[in-house]
Amino acid sequence: MKKQYIASGLVFLFLLSLGIYHSMKGGINLTDEGLYFSAPFHYRFGVVPFRDAIHNATRQYDLLMAPVFAFFPNITVVQYRILGVLLHLSSIVAAFFLFSRLAPPVLVAFVGAIFFLMNNFAGIPTPSYNVLVTALGTWSFVLWMFSLFAKTRKLQMVFGIV
Repeated sequence: MKKQYIASGLVFLFLLSLGIYHSMKGGINLTDEGLYFSAPFHYRFGVVPFRDAIHNATRQYDLLMAPVFAFFPNITVVQYRILGVLLHLSSIVAAFFLFSRLAPPVLVAFVGAIFFLMNNFAGIPTPSYNVLVTALGTWSFVLWMFSLFAKTRKLQMVFGIV
């Protein structure tokens, strides 16, 4: 069983390195990535939503990512892309910990790898409404399931609240 978890860890390490490699190649993608990067960045300078925002369709995700630019004002495009890869991969690893109790860990890791590779949002790893919906939705499902599996009432409440 321990060997299966080691193999699973290697699968996730491979996915992380693949995601980081994909994040570093090429310049900025001017189709959508410029919007995903610049919209939350502008909130740092006092942009008021609906009054002077550059768009309104995905404002809630821009507001969610705006603190990244407040805490890391000199973040680069590559670092922001790696953050998107980490957000996406973290939700898959959380799902791995949930489902590895019910199926062989290596099988769960490979299914997670397929999910990670197939759900790459047209090759744009920058945190966007695409990445955040999938990552936060997966995290919500995993925490809800952990609340159902929790043995104590206190743990059920903690997972349910989070």
